[in-house]
Amino acid sequence: MSSEIERTLIEKVKSLPPERQREALVILEKLTSTPAAAAHKTIWEEIDEVVESAPPGTWDSMPADGADNIDHYLYGTPRK
Repeated sequence: MSSEIERTLIEKVKSLPPERQREALVILEKLTSTPAAAAHKTIWEEIDEVVESAPPGTWDSMPADGADNIDHYLYGTPRK
């Protein structure tokens, strides 16, 4: 690493309050523990993570016909 970049990073981290330093550490740990190729997820992987992280019952109230009746749910047009 360039010593200039290293100095800049250290200075910026030192200027942060302790809680923000912890957040920066979490980010840096993720960057250093994940291989670059694995760090890039597909949109479908991202969606799966969001769906799986939702509390139980979150998706129960979602309409089953959302794709067919998207205009109804967005604009109030009659259902198909």
